[in-house]
Amino acid sequence: MDQQDANQEAKDDLGRRLLAALMSYQLHLKSIDYTMKTYISQQEVDPSWGELGWTLLEMMNRGLAQKMLGPVLQALTDKIQ
Repeated sequence: MDQQDANQEAKDDLGRRLLAALMSYQLHLKSIDYTMKTYISQQEVDPSWGELGWTLLEMMNRGLAQKMLGPVLQALTDKIQ
């Protein structure tokens, strides 16, 4: 599996988890894992959920890096991506 396939798989999984979290909240369920297993696992999830999750994750990572860990970690993160 190459890097692009791994990134797409991670985006897809993140999208399913984000959708499950929102469904769990909306349905007043206590477990995101239960929601994943019951409602999401056998369904095709729109790829935009993965893109949304990936964008949010990148924003969180950049914000944390800049705020808490300084420019050195930000430079390292930029090199990895």
